[in-house]
Amino acid sequence: MLGIDVLLAQYFENHLDDHFGTAVRRKIKDRLFERYGLSLQQSLQQFDIFEKVLSEFFGNASKGVLKNLFESVCTVKKQKSNKKQKSSFIEVRDETLANFILSTYGDNDKKAILSVATETALTLPEILRKSSLPTSSGYRVFNELAKRGFDHRDQRQFRKKRKSKIQVDYQGDQSEPGRH
Repeated sequence: MLGIDVLLAQYFENHLDDHFGTAVRRKIKDRLFERYGLSLQQSLQQFDIFEKVLSEFFGNASKGVLKNLFESVCTVKKQKSNKKQKSSFIEVRDETLANFILSTYGDNDKKAILSVATETALTLPEILRKSSLPTSSGYRVFNELAKRGFDHRDQRQFRKKRKSKIQVDYQGDQSEPGRH
């Protein structure tokens, strides 16, 4: 699972009560477990399953429900860099998620690990060596990142599949990517 998926799943789950109410959320959780043996967060990471269960409850309206749910947390925006290329970025709308991302990248040790680990797949000792962090504090920082969603399936490798720009707009300010 790509780290961003795990990270976003945590915040989508936080918004479910706002969109569905507690009783409906419980029914969705029960159905996910009965049919697929998955928790709500696991189904958000395996999105096609979550989508199937939602369509059981909401029918054709499930697409609109999903759109509203996603837009309460983040949206993907496209921007033309020039006439031939388009770039995409994620606009974070959830204030808690935005603060988490900013505080993570504001921490020099976390930023060092993420910067080294985003280019190619590396083992944790390789990441620590390239980021010049001491082993003990490097493992502590890495474990903090993993707990908060910068996770990975293969415990030996930590990587990001593609580069993303993140735009934070939780106070209504519109800012251009790269102008923060």
